[in-house]
Amino acid sequence: MQISEYVSIGHPDKTADYISEYILDRLIEQDSKTRYALEVQIKDNFVTLGGEITTNAKTDYDKWVKQAIADIGYTHEYALKWGKENALDCDSVIVEKHISQQSNDIAVGVNTDAWGDQGIMFGMAVNEPETNYMTKDFYLAKMLGKTLYESGLGGLDIKTLVALDKGKVQKVIVAIPCYLIKALLKSSLKIKYKATMN
Repeated sequence: MQISEYVSIGHPDKTADYISEYILDRLIEQDSKTRYALEVQIKDNFVTLGGEITTNAKTDYDKWVKQAIADIGYTHEYALKWGKENALDCDSVIVEKHISQQSNDIAVGVNTDAWGDQGIMFGMAVNEPETNYMTKDFYLAKMLGKTLYESGLGGLDIKTLVALDKGKVQKVIVAIPCYLIKALLKSSLKIKYKATMN
């Protein structure tokens, strides 16, 4: 059995990653020697930034976080549509910052011996052009997730899972937050009601 999942950019983990990448890009645009170790946490309409950054760049973390959230689609209109209690709102998000400079001891080691927090990432490609050289289960989970995300039907926070056994689909799971299902049902009932009145 092979199982893969895919999450859209509106999923809290990916939203946090996108915010972090957005901030790093703004810093490197100004200072290519920026040292960056920042974690992003999201809860309700709060974004917390914590970690160590050493840079000569001018920073505007609140503006950058709000712009990154807007880029994803978490706008005031989105919050009104799906419920303010259920969505980030780029206009009213509260950004908490717990950021200090990197320790000089770490900087000395990185500057002289090039040691630091380095990671190695491994990936897997398969010789299947029809799945864009990805495993079939991941390809299907990704395509399903992207299609739902782009349709706007499931909101911005979508998770899909596909399970295969000997290349055949055994299970497909689509997860969207319950508040979206409730809103979709209300919308669907209104449309049906209007149709029956005509």
